[in-house]
Amino acid sequence: MSSFDTTLLFSPIERKLLPHLGVSPEELEEKTELEQVSIMRGLRMLAEKGIVTITEKKEEEVLLDINGVLYKKKGLPERQLLTLLEQKKYMPLETIGKEAGLS
Repeated sequence: MSSFDTTLLFSPIERKLLPHLGVSPEELEEKTELEQVSIMRGLRMLAEKGIVTITEKKEEEVLLDINGVLYKKKGLPERQLLTLLEQKKYMPLETIGKEAGLS
């Protein structure tokens, strides 16, 4: 049986990744001391060789701005107005905005 040099088959990045396949991207970054860009490049090269399968999962994140945080705490302006009207039953139009804390 002949032996061959496996360093010719894999790039330096691929060789760093191979022993750690199956761990999270964060762990790969820690264990290989490679940047995420290099890790992704190496994983794509391994995928092209049929050694790994890459599954991408996209997530969207929604962050509240200052108004969102305020409305989360106090409620939407419409809800504030309805709550006030439920409590008072009747109010002059001129005072509703001021009493509800609305501009």
